[in-house]
Amino acid sequence: YPGYPGLNLTYEVLEGIDKHRTDYDNSGSKLFKSRFPTLEAQLVNLADEIAYNTHDLDDGIKSNLLKIDMLKGLEICAPIYKMFEGAKPEILRYQIVRELINKFSTDLILRTTENIRELGIKSVENARKASIAAVSFSKKLAEEKNELKAFLFANLYKHYRVVRMESKHQRILEELFKVYLDRFEHNPGKKKYSILPREIWEKAKDESKEQVVCDHIASMTDRYALEEHKKLFEASEKV
Repeated sequence: YPGYPGLNLTYEVLEGIDKHRTDYDNSGSKLFKSRFPTLEAQLVNLADEIAYNTHDLDDGIKSNLLKIDMLKGLEICAPIYKMFEGAKPEILRYQIVRELINKFSTDLILRTTENIRELGIKSVENARKASIAAVSFSKKLAEEKNELKAFLFANLYKHYRVVRMESKHQRILEELFKVYLDRFEHNPGKKKYSILPREIWEKAKDESKEQVVCDHIASMTDRYALEEHKKLFEASEKV
């Protein structure tokens, strides 16, 4: 809004973002000294993980990258598979994903409740300074979850069709970055004109060209980036 340049986030939200953990980054910028963030932020970490794992499993089966009978070999899925074996494939898929979400959520609630009691957490500062993260899965379910993640990595994320898409999209981003940078300047005196709108290239007054281009690409949706690439690289596309 006019009185503030950007989102005026609370300390707790900034702390939660700073300490948000994924498999692909080492969270923590050292701006926040606490060992752990609030219970709410800890919960977001694991709620995200539940959503990603179950959603990716569902997508993998729907796209035929994964065969549903492959789940029989997973400790976390085998009992659910057996419970609904014989059902139509789409019903079986739905039930497996539904039961997994329920199993993860129930375990998370029960283990976290025990952790809060055992750690004596009665305030946000207690949660920040605790010896372990208060929000967690039980040891057994954490092991089963890791087996599921390893399965998804090997059979879905590194499936050759997915790797092909990753490679294609990487090239698209690299080509967008290069063409924007090559034609970034808008200097009529040198007969050089930008292919970016004024409101984009003028930002280079305060930041490097590379950073402005990175920020511009990062703001794109997948669909917009693909359409922009077509406009810039395919002669038949209108710009």
